[in-house]
Amino acid sequence: SQVALAHPDKEVFFTECSAGGWSGPFEDSFGWLMRTLVIGSTRGGARGVLLWNLALDETHGPHKGGCDNCRGVVTIDSRTGAITRNPEYYALGQASRFVRPGAVRIGTSETVAGLSSVAFDNPDGGRVLIVFNAGKAAAEFLVRDGGRFAKASLPGGAAATFVW
Repeated sequence: SQVALAHPDKEVFFTECSAGGWSGPFEDSFGWLMRTLVIGSTRGGARGVLLWNLALDETHGPHKGGCDNCRGVVTIDSRTGAITRNPEYYALGQASRFVRPGAVRIGTSETVAGLSSVAFDNPDGGRVLIVFNAGKAAAEFLVRDGGRFAKASLPGGAAATFVW
């Protein structure tokens, strides 16, 4: 946020992120990715998020120095070719599938404890709202746009993307 506010004439990107052996279980990694990267960085003015590794094998390779236990968005088993979709895959998918190139972030209010959100206007006039529930229990909330609204409920630890 500080960089975006200090330099509104520059584009800000959240780059060189990775998860790995230190990241904990799926739920913890997914929650951190949603709160910090997908929602937090874009609410703070970032135009995009770039993860360091798209695909790695079961030994966290290939790599040339640096992180020896980083995780890719997907893991490809070098023996079988099987693909494992990691928490990064699901977190990035909340935005990358629905927020189109050229989209502009718009304001959201976060009035329910434990819910984080970010919204975008797509170039085609459509809108996208991404919500994450960091709580353990389901949370009910309203998605409101002008005079229109919809009631929604989101289980604890879950994310949802709304498109209209």
